[in-house]
Formats: sequence, C-alpha cells, structure tokens
Amino acid sequence: MNTVRLFKALSDETRLRITALLLEHELHVSEITEVLEMGQSRISRHLKILTDAGLISFRRDGLWSFYHASRQGDGFTFINQVKYLFKDNPVFKQDGDRINVLKKTQKKEIRRFFNTIAGDWERLKADILKGFDLAGVIDSVLPRCSVVADLGCGTGDLLPLLHKKAIHVIGVDNSPRMLEKARVSLEKKPQSYDLRIGELEHLPLKDNEAETVIINMVLHHLSEPGLGINEAFRVVKTGGMLIIADFEKHADERLRSRYGDRWLGFENGQVLSWLKETGFTIKERTLHQLENMLSIFLITALKQ
Repeated sequence: MNTVRLFKALSDETRLRITALLLEHELHVSEITEVLEMGQSRISRHLKILTDAGLISFRRDGLWSFYHASRQGDGFTFINQVKYLFKDNPVFKQDGDRINVLKKTQKKEIRRFFNTIAGDWERLKADILKGFDLAGVIDSVLPRCSVVADLGCGTGDLLPLLHKKAIHVIGVDNSPRMLEKARVSLEKKPQSYDLRIGELEHLPLKDNEAETVIINMVLHHLSEPGLGINEAFRVVKTGGMLIIADFEKHADERLRSRYGDRWLGFENGQVLSWLKETGFTIKERTLHQLENMLSIFLITALKQ
C-alpha cells in the first residue's frame, strides 16, 4: 500500500530533515551532506527511500543529480498535507539557517571566480560562441524603449548596443571586477551608463523600473534560476519585454569548471515553464546552433 510507504519514508528524523530542506531548495548530495553533517553513503540511502516513496524527485545534469520535493503525484499531495508540521521546528530552522549560509558562501565563491577571470572574460566568451553573433540576435528582437536593464552584464560589451534603442541603460552584475572593467571601457563612450552591483535573485532595481530586461547567458550560473525570473518580472513594467538567451541542454562538463556553470543548459520547455508560472506571456523562442555542438535558445516574453 502506497500510503504505508509514504508514512514509513517519513518515520525517520534524517529523512524528515532532508524533506524539509528539499521543500525549499533544489540540492545535490554534497550540499545535503554538508548541511546535515553526515556521510554521503548515509544521505544517499535516505534519498533513495524518499525517492522510491515518491516524496522527492531529482533531475540529472551531466554527472550531477539535483534533488527537490515532488511536484506532482501522491508524494506531492502527501507533503502538502503535512508540511505545516515543518514550520517553527528548531531542528528544521537550524538546517534552514545552515543552507542559507552555504548559499551565501557559494555566491561569494562565484563572485570570486568571476572577479578572477574578468580580465580574460571576452576571450573566454568568444571561445564559447565560436564567432556566433549573439549580440546581433538580441539586437534583432530588442524594441525601442525608455529604459533597458542588462542583468548579469559582465564587462558591459552589450551595453553600447542597447543604447542605440534605449534612452537609459542599466547594467547589473555581482562581480566588482567585471563592473570595473565595464566602467573603464564605457568611459570612452559618449553615452552615460548606470552600472549597479547586485545579485539577480535580489536586483538593485525598483519595481517596474525597466521597460525591457535582458538575461544574457546568466541563468545557467544561478542555483535557482526561477528566482532570477521572478525578479525580472518584478522590475519590468507592465507591457514590457524580457529577453533570455542561454544554453540548450548539453552534457559538456568542462563548462562547470572552466566557466562556473551550475546548470548544463536547460531542457526545451523548462525556462518556458518558469516564465509562465511567474506571469510572463511567451512571444517567441528560437534556437541557434554553435560550431562547438552547443546550442543557444533565445526567448522573448511579455509582462501583460
């Protein structure tokens, strides 16, 4: 009986702690072991029990597996009925505090990584694109507008192109070194640019501040891309446009170590689903093949 399996799966404190974590976060095994301070074999055994019961699911991303609470089926229904029990429990709260500390540490490491490679970023990016004119593709769908924001602008190479169609251009990045290189480069330009430091999950923009928002090859660096899309929805005006460019799902593990990628691209429909859940209306999705067997999709979506 599946009901018995569901109750048995949660009849263990460690599995309860894991489930509480995965209700709020998508995590791989090493992150769970670090928060719970337990061995990987022990955590893997508990994950299998929870997965077999249908309480949690996972997605494979190259050699990695990321776990999350089930989003459909009996396991999803069951967890929704009992998740109130996880609130205000000191053990679960402590685990939540630990994962928040871990996430902050990861963001610092990502920021440090991009600070380190800032001087080589243009070369590294060119090595990925292999001559593909991604900026031109973005420009072809970019509408004329009052304010455009490039979220994750890096060294700012796209910003002058945006100024041809927008009155005010905002560039946001979490790497001080990247923004400094952008500032030095843009000082030679006749237009003015508004450069701001911040995370995509917590943007330094006001509600409805931008008429067009661009997330160019950034989502695959975020642990929770949906949060970045939620923030984009917050800062774009009603009637405004979001433009997303990123990798189609691939299996090139080298991009994790060389470029700091968290996701090896996205399956067809994955980003579309996040956009629809947030409230965007999909306008168009196109796919572009690179010479290195990678593919880049471009999505335009409207906030209506």
